Amino acid sequence: MSTAFYFTLVGLALGLIFHVADWMTFTYVLHDDRIELRRALIGRSVKSIPRDRIRGVDVSASLPHRLLGLAIVRIDAGADGGEGELNAVSRHEAERLRRVLLARDGHAPPQRVLARMRPRWYVYAPLSGAYLLTPFAVAGSLLGTLYNLGDDLGLITRERVENFGHDVVGLSTAVVLALVILVLIAMPVMSVIAFTLFNWDFTVRERDGSVIAERGLVTRRSVSLERRRLRGVELIDNPFERLAGVARVGALITGLGDAAHRGRLLPAAPRPVAESLAARVLGPVPAPLIAHPPAARGRR
Repeated sequence: MSTAFYFTLVGLALGLIFHVADWMTFTYVLHDDRIELRRALIGRSVKSIPRDRIRGVDVSASLPHRLLGLAIVRIDAGADGGEGELNAVSRHEAERLRRVLLARDGHAPPQRVLARMRPRWYVYAPLSGAYLLTPFAVAGSLLGTLYNLGDDLGLITRERVENFGHDVVGLSTAVVLALVILVLIAMPVMSVIAFTLFNWDFTVRERDGSVIAERGLVTRRSVSLERRRLRGVELIDNPFERLAGVARVGALITGLGDAAHRGRLLPAAPRPVAESLAARVLGPVPAPLIAHPPAARGRR
C-alpha cells in the first residue's frame, strides 16, 4: 500500500476525533429573546441568534442519526447564511426546539396534512433534467472513488490505463450500441430511484402556525416555514412537465436562505393537486391572474 493510503487513514481518524471533541464541548442556551450556541474546543466562541430574526428551523436525520434516535437542527436567521447548527441532539429535543423557536404566541392550531406524495407520482422523475442526468453523476462519482482508491493501493499504473484505453477504442459496434441502449434505459430508471430516495413520503403539514415539509428515505429532512413570512407560492414546470400535466410547488418566503430547495412544497404532482396545495397554503385568492399585455411581454 502507498504512503498516501496511510495518510488518508490518519486524516480520517483525526477528523473523527475532532468532530467528537467538538460535539462534546458544544452547548446551547435558550433564552426568552435569543438562543446562544457556545463552542470551547480550541477557542471559546459564543454565537447569539435573536429569536425574532429566525426565519425557519430545519430538522434532518441521516441513517446513522435515525438508528441512534438523534437529529440535526439547523436554524435559519436570514438569507445571508447567518444560521446555526445543533448536531446530534435527541429527536424529542429537536422537535421541542423547533416548536419553541418558531412559537410566537401560546395558541397552537391543530396539525393537518395539506398534501402527501403518492407512489405513482415518482414516475414523473424523468421529466426533470436534474434527475434524468443522475446516472452520469453516479457513474462519475463511483469511477472517481474507485480510481482514487486504486491509486492509493498502487493498482493503477500508466500501462494499465493505456491498455484500458485501447480496449475501449477497440470495442465492436454491437457492444457500443448495447452500451448506448443500456444508458438510455438506465437514465429514467436511475432518475426514479434518485427521486424516490430524496422525496420519499413527501408530506406537507400545517402545525403551530408553520408549514412543514418532510421528505427523504435514507436521510429524513423536515423544513419549517413560518406562515407569517409566507409571501406567496409558485407553480413551476418545464415543457415536458407541462405536456404531462405535472407541476412543482415552491414557497416564496422573505429572508429564507437557499429558498430554491428549502422552500419546496411539492417536487412533482398532477397540476390540479399542485393548484389545490397552493390554495390551501395561501388561502382564497381575492382576484384572478391577469396576463401581461402584448407590449409588456415584448420587453421581457
